[in-house]
Amino acid sequence: MTKTKVLITGASGLLGRAFMRVFTQNLDQFEIIGLAFSRYDKYVKEFPQLLKLDLTDPNELSLLVQSFKPNIIIHSAAERRPDICENDKEATLKLNVGTTETICKLANDVGSRVLVISSDYVFDGKNAPYQVDSPTNPISFYGETKKASEDVCLKNVNQKNIVLRVPVLYGQVESLKECSVSMVAQQVVDALANNKSFEIDNWQQRYPTLVDDVARVVVQIIKADENGGIYHFSGDEQFTKYGMAVEMLRFFTNGDMSKQNLLIPADAVPTGAARPFDCKLSTTKTVQFIQEKLGQQVCFSPFIPELIKSLQPFK
Repeated sequence: MTKTKVLITGASGLLGRAFMRVFTQNLDQFEIIGLAFSRYDKYVKEFPQLLKLDLTDPNELSLLVQSFKPNIIIHSAAERRPDICENDKEATLKLNVGTTETICKLANDVGSRVLVISSDYVFDGKNAPYQVDSPTNPISFYGETKKASEDVCLKNVNQKNIVLRVPVLYGQVESLKECSVSMVAQQVVDALANNKSFEIDNWQQRYPTLVDDVARVVVQIIKADENGGIYHFSGDEQFTKYGMAVEMLRFFTNGDMSKQNLLIPADAVPTGAARPFDCKLSTTKTVQFIQEKLGQQVCFSPFIPELIKSLQPFK
């Protein structure tokens, strides 16, 4: 059987490592190369399929794509922190949109497809749940760059490219500062250590999604999809950051909730880059499509058990 060649960008990131884990479990079906740069040395022993490459160097990327000739490029490298995006628009534009343009062009040259990881932030959060064809209306610069990245990806219909929108992600982090969910855990740890209370957002509705579930559904989409288009994937449990913090406190104190007064719920709209209120993504199309095409279920891991597993190394 001919193996599907897969090139993964951002392969040393939180989601990228999940892709590497899942695809290396299926090496009978896939030949993979994962691209990393700043964290290459940290992960190359765990994932020997990693290659050190600066995504912002189009010449280096071009040589690789032309020699490897992937069947599909999974583009997961991006700046995902809304406040950072707002404060450094030029760098964000270069990474979130510029690299997508380069990758789609190079992929087209060798007859490869592209799967771009996008975000629920392409919506304004006023009309959840959102279907794949719901009107987009980003309210932050981050959301604007993700929408622009989608447009670039889907522009050439003959390429049959794919966009997968996902919400806030969590998983096996390298440190508590790696993603926005684990950063809440860091705040809880600090509050307990210093016996000092802090305010935490209790306004925005989030649907934390396990990166390994995202990686598994991407494998399913790659196997099932022939025509390209937009898909949604999301956990279905609804939390605010405050709600997450309560569960984290429960974990770190072994169920002693006498310290819950350290968590002060902030019900006002958060300051900083604009955040949409509720961007729940409908996964109906994705679930039905994979069931019809592959006869398989889609995995939705329960949040709290997986959260605890991811926090265990930091207890």
